[in-house]
Amino acid sequence: MKYFLMLIGLIVYYLLNWFSNSLKAEVVTTNNLLNQTFTTSNNWQGQLSGNHGTGIIAGENGGYVETINDISLKNDVGLTEAQIQNGWIGNQSAQAWFWNDNTQDLTMKQIVTSSSGSTVTQTKIVTGSCATYNGCTFQATGNNTFISTLNTNTDYSIKNRFEFNSTGNYTTSHNAADLKLPSLTITYENTPISVNDQKDIIENARIIVEEIQETKVPIIKETVVEIKEEPKPQPVIAIVEEKPEPKPEVKEETKVIPKKEEKETTTIIKNEEKKEPDSKDVAASPVPTKESKEPKAVQSKEVKTGTVKLDSQIKDIGRDMKLNNLVVIKAMTDNTMISVYNVPFYKSKKMYENQLSIADNRLLYANNLNRYIVNDPLVKYNRALINIKSEKQRLLNEIRMLKNG
Repeated sequence: MKYFLMLIGLIVYYLLNWFSNSLKAEVVTTNNLLNQTFTTSNNWQGQLSGNHGTGIIAGENGGYVETINDISLKNDVGLTEAQIQNGWIGNQSAQAWFWNDNTQDLTMKQIVTSSSGSTVTQTKIVTGSCATYNGCTFQATGNNTFISTLNTNTDYSIKNRFEFNSTGNYTTSHNAADLKLPSLTITYENTPISVNDQKDIIENARIIVEEIQETKVPIIKETVVEIKEEPKPQPVIAIVEEKPEPKPEVKEETKVIPKKEEKETTTIIKNEEKKEPDSKDVAASPVPTKESKEPKAVQSKEVKTGTVKLDSQIKDIGRDMKLNNLVVIKAMTDNTMISVYNVPFYKSKKMYENQLSIADNRLLYANNLNRYIVNDPLVKYNRALINIKSEKQRLLNEIRMLKNG
């Protein structure tokens, strides 16, 4: 359904784009339709006597000027019915001079009457003042814009009117803004499509869109299958508390056994258990039978290092490691073992024997070296230059002495 709506949107977009392109035409703006000389013969009426010449109206509070005859788009401007019905824009403007500090404004009006008899007044109020008497200058009022969209009228008539208002310290007859250069222009499309043709285009586009919407589109139902995962049985870990076995007491007995050839001190470490007073030495005990609940006896292992013997049938691991460390320390401090390795790190060997004699015994300078230097051409040349410079300097010094008397 989502893709179907996207398809409809694209079709509508292209239809509107084609429609807007088909409606494009040349836009034309007329020249100024108002006479800028304020006289009755030039279609103006109102306070024409208060002026600074026929081209500038000297505004008075409550005064106005307006066109006598309205301007017809059909008769005066020359627009066709198609151009009028396609829409048009009327822009009214002028220049005003607010020359005193009174609170004053200029009201611009376009009074537009259609062929059907309806009247619309488009108004713009321009305010201003000047802190300096008779100061400042003329300023543009900007456009007072009337816009007519698509319509069925055959003509429009436009009356142009300018009203003056001023209140303040200046109460003379001329206390409002000056007005000059009134203007009215009409903007329209030169070759528009008639209103009936535009309505037909819009109706055809609407029919196409409705036909597309009525087209049956297969609806795809989405089925969501929910898969429930059953929890897998977690393995049960049984925690069994092990009761600490009673640690055997370790008794150290030192026996000195004399020998003829060498005297060695033998340390024999035996295990005796507290709760088994009848047990014999581990080394001498027989292997327990199946009925016996005692652990199997560990085979007797002797570590012999130097003159120290260690019985490895100690059940206490920590104590066993401690005794092993003692044995290692004893072995490390036994200097008799180090003497075995008292050998040189490497054997000395003579290298590069019977080498060839490559010395050059020739006598390059049979005579004295200074003799060769004295006879060298370059040395002779440099020595001659030095002599010439010295002689030159000597002569210059003599000339200087002669000049100085």
